[in-house]
Amino acid sequence: MLGGAVWPTLWKERRDNPMLVKTQCKEGGITGLCVGANNVRRYFPRDALTIELLLDHLEIACGLKPEFWEGQAEIYDPRLCAWLELKNPGRRLGQKEMPLAMIPAGKNAFRLQLIGQGRPKPAGRAAWTGKLPAPDGLT
Repeated sequence: MLGGAVWPTLWKERRDNPMLVKTQCKEGGITGLCVGANNVRRYFPRDALTIELLLDHLEIACGLKPEFWEGQAEIYDPRLCAWLELKNPGRRLGQKEMPLAMIPAGKNAFRLQLIGQGRPKPAGRAAWTGKLPAPDGLT
């Protein structure tokens, strides 16, 4: 467990380096997130039973199953599935993976953001400013 003085420093460091995740479809058309074992070790405290996902104006709590810590780093939730389908109306999510950024937004909380379509594309471990570019024609 992280001490009170350590957590804010780690949170700021991780907030500036969002993790890259992708959608994953299970049988039956349920779409969730494939987080990856390396991201689990780097971004998730081992004692976390749930995380909060910030999806635009929606905030949901998702439970982390024991398998999450044992190499199957996946998050599935019906509300998350609906949000992912809403963000991707032109294609069926099960057909192609969609890259996303999970941006730390506090202890056990992450903002989920699409990558591409005019949004920043985090690269490796490079620092990301968290600022979105102005829409075309506006400055």
